[in-house]
Amino acid sequence: MDFNDTKERLERTLASLNSRFSYEIGKAIKIENRREGESMTLTVSFDANDVREVENKIFIILHNLVNLKNCIKNSLEKSGCDKALVENAINQSLYLQVLVDLVNQEKHGYPLTKNNRSNKNPVIKDISQGLRLSGTDGHPASFTMNPFDGTFHSEGDNAIVISAKVYDDKGMLLFSIDELVDKSLGSLKEIAISNKLI
Repeated sequence: MDFNDTKERLERTLASLNSRFSYEIGKAIKIENRREGESMTLTVSFDANDVREVENKIFIILHNLVNLKNCIKNSLEKSGCDKALVENAINQSLYLQVLVDLVNQEKHGYPLTKNNRSNKNPVIKDISQGLRLSGTDGHPASFTMNPFDGTFHSEGDNAIVISAKVYDDKGMLLFSIDELVDKSLGSLKEIAISNKLI
């Protein structure tokens, strides 16, 4: 493992981004049944993981993106380019500002008292996992389950996905966690590609 190799860092970051999706659907199924007299109520959900585990997955992804940012800055400097290109990109992108703020808040506490890049005091809320149904090659997705014993059949590119939203300190929705991750990664990749780092 080469910690100074931007391409390698990008590959590791991309691998961590995939932890937003799990194809092990059976591990996420949670079935609750309650009997009341002659009747029974079944509740089926796809959120079997502890919310702290899901929060950790989110922050591992965010930290890896910030680490990629730092790797790009170091690579720019070593190649004789101005590492301020990264800071300029952050200053021009609300996504990157919020990304940096969230990681710094996780390290230093909320709200940030210095280096608040976005001035939004962002928070992540509405964290959950759910079943995403997605067809493949023109074939529709399907999912059937026996709620009594938990057996299921899944066809397509179905997965358990993490969902969360990022809000500012006034409760206004900024964007989904997927939008934050995808846009931040896109901005960082653009810097790396345009400066021939990858």
